[in-house]
Amino acid sequence: MTVKPVMSAAAIISCAGLSSRMGRFKPLLPLAGHPLLWHTLHAAKQAGLWPLILVTGYRNQDIGLMLQQTGLERDLEQVTNPEYDHTDMLRSYQIGLARLLSLDPACEQAFFWPADVPLVKRETLLTLIRTEPEADAVIPSVDGHGGHPPLFRKTQFPAILQLKSADGGLRALRRQADFKTAYAVVRDPGCLLDADTEADYRQLQSYSRRLEAEEAESDAAGC
Repeated sequence: MTVKPVMSAAAIISCAGLSSRMGRFKPLLPLAGHPLLWHTLHAAKQAGLWPLILVTGYRNQDIGLMLQQTGLERDLEQVTNPEYDHTDMLRSYQIGLARLLSLDPACEQAFFWPADVPLVKRETLLTLIRTEPEADAVIPSVDGHGGHPPLFRKTQFPAILQLKSADGGLRALRRQADFKTAYAVVRDPGCLLDADTEADYRQLQSYSRRLEAEEAESDAAGC
């Protein structure tokens, strides 16, 4: 049994899509010695997020094999969006949220996280969890730009389950007059980086190398 820490949050990671714009299957692209999806899941795990729900669809078996090989299958609940080829990310989030609430009906808050945003810092996630508990959602803000993953509070879970893609998804929910959005200013470029295109992927690789260099420099300074 996993005991939730104080000020905990869940995460629903959407990984069901076809990677159409990219042209290659994003979750398994190599990044710093691991599949891209590994980094996303590792970041969530390092921040103590639980339950951790991974919603898959396209190449579901390949994802499952990667989880087995890396040992990550023990740390998450994998569910499937059977309509992945003709629905959008919102449907995957709804499937994941339904599973989350079946596991933890008292869940207070959850990140809604695209799988191809892999380099978010642990400190960023913890900052969002602690920011304005009375807000309906908290968004990371980097240099004035809103990023991923947004954190939604349980007050909005019923509304999320009822949303229609035609309504505009999670963004439309946040545009409602009585919806309170808080922004947490963070120094984390990873919140703005994804792998939608080859150019985006190259930018991710470049940032990953920068993080590795900074970590190596920090380790050397500590010796």
